[in-house]
Amino acid sequence: MTNVPGPGFVLLLAAAATFVVLPLLAGLSLLVATVLGRRLTWTLVGVHAIAILIGVGALAAGSPVGIQDAPIGATVGLARFTVGVLLGGLLVAAIVEGLPIALGALVTVLFRDTSRERGLRCATAGYALGGVGGALVGLLLTGSLAAVVVGALFAPLTAFGGPILDAAATWVGTSELT
Repeated sequence: MTNVPGPGFVLLLAAAATFVVLPLLAGLSLLVATVLGRRLTWTLVGVHAIAILIGVGALAAGSPVGIQDAPIGATVGLARFTVGVLLGGLLVAAIVEGLPIALGALVTVLFRDTSRERGLRCATAGYALGGVGGALVGLLLTGSLAAVVVGALFAPLTAFGGPILDAAATWVGTSELT
């Protein structure tokens, strides 16, 4: 018997980390899109890609060999790994985060008769607020990391709160959500 976790446990930790990080990245994407005046769809992809590349870079920088002294085969392997992780990570984000946001945007557009971009912003804000808020509530109430993950699982449900956020923003009189 060893103290080394198995691949199933590592996969479980990766999934938990994904559910906690995706709402944070959605909120950051919304902020960046608002500040830069860009479309949210491409900002979501860009912010997620940069976060994945930073993660791979941190992993590579922590290797005992280092990036500068690595042989060419290891460098090519790192490049292949980076491309695979980037494509896989964006696919996971598109499924786990993109589907609830897209459906929440559709609900917002249908119920509130608003533009597609505003519906997308409302659904993204709902996703980010629900995930981050749920994680904070889980942490504050229990102090457990498991409760943080369970709280972050509210993000897909709160993406459907876009019509409520749009109604609140309209009532307050703001043209932008953030």
